[in-house]
Amino acid sequence: MLLAEFFENDFQLNLNEMAEEMSDVVTARGLIGHALRDSKLKDEYFEFLKHLRKYHGKDYSIRIHQTAAKLAQVKDRD
Repeated sequence: MLLAEFFENDFQLNLNEMAEEMSDVVTARGLIGHALRDSKLKDEYFEFLKHLRKYHGKDYSIRIHQTAAKLAQVKDRD
């Protein structure tokens, strides 16, 4: 394997991980918005976080929650 191929494959892997994480942040932010409008939907958000924790680990789910919560706070300030 050439060195360039190694870096290309590594970069592609990181891009895929970044895209998945951004998708999870957007989903979490949307669920936070729904939960703020209708408190009955907050269980849906917690189920999503539980799903992330099960498949990606505790640190990942916390990071997604923190990022989505920050985005929600920014929207509330505007």
